[in-house]
Amino acid sequence: MKIIGHKKQINFLESILGSEKIPQAYLFSGPESLGKFFIAEIFADSLNRGRKTLFRDDGAERINNANVEILSPETTEKRGIVKIKKIEIERVREVQKRLSLYPLSGKFRILIIDGAHNLSVSAQNALLKILEEPNGTAVIILVTHEEGAVLDTIKSRCQKLNFNLVALDDIRKSFAEKMDEKEAEKLSIFSMGRPGEAERLIKGEEELEEKEVFLKSFKDLSSMDLVSRFDLAENYSKNIPKTSKAFEFWIWFLRVRIFSDLEKNKEKIKRYYQAIERIDECAKKIKNPGLNSRLIIENLFLDL
Repeated sequence: MKIIGHKKQINFLESILGSEKIPQAYLFSGPESLGKFFIAEIFADSLNRGRKTLFRDDGAERINNANVEILSPETTEKRGIVKIKKIEIERVREVQKRLSLYPLSGKFRILIIDGAHNLSVSAQNALLKILEEPNGTAVIILVTHEEGAVLDTIKSRCQKLNFNLVALDDIRKSFAEKMDEKEAEKLSIFSMGRPGEAERLIKGEEELEEKEVFLKSFKDLSSMDLVSRFDLAENYSKNIPKTSKAFEFWIWFLRVRIFSDLEKNKEKIKRYYQAIERIDECAKKIKNPGLNSRLIIENLFLDL
């Protein structure tokens, strides 16, 4: 697996690798599935081994480095719905002990906290103490797609690096090496500008089919009768996390349509923006357990 996009961020990290003074704390922030964690692993490995570039030639799926430790939230699954647990203070204290040890080899012991927004408040306060009194051979990299959940006092002590969606053309070109042009084009759109999502879609046939269903439902809505719209709304109201994913994909698809409309039909583009606004408003409301999600979705499907 290679890095797709993020040239500005890669150049910045390589400038750090080539410098004499290495910041000891980093915050990699941006939407999910962009490759933040993947880049954090490569950066950590390169930093420890004294490399000057973010480069891997071993072909392995994961970094194998005894001095690089990963701390991530535990998950549980019930009725097909995955729940993410908080990272509690005990786990931070455990890794703190290992960070205080001298590296087994190389220059640093490095901790990557994947999903740093899942740190409990007490765990974040414990982490803050580590950042306030850093060990000279310890480096910490926080990876998150919810920066607002990370304490400001922690963020102020980190070298911050923002990651953005990758250009669809970059994703298409990367995967065109593995498949025909038409499939690569479809994959780039379905990835929503996220290389990690593209990788998952290739590996997981079910996820690709799910996106196909999302798209078909959206396209069919305009020609559905009232009964079919109500039936679809009932179905969508039964699994709000999945419906939220569908709405996110619908909004993305409409944005792609807007920017790819060669005719620049103002009336059509206006309708697209109105649909985006309605879907986004609905997506926010259905996350509130105190509201009737089925009724909210029914109203949306009647409007679209």
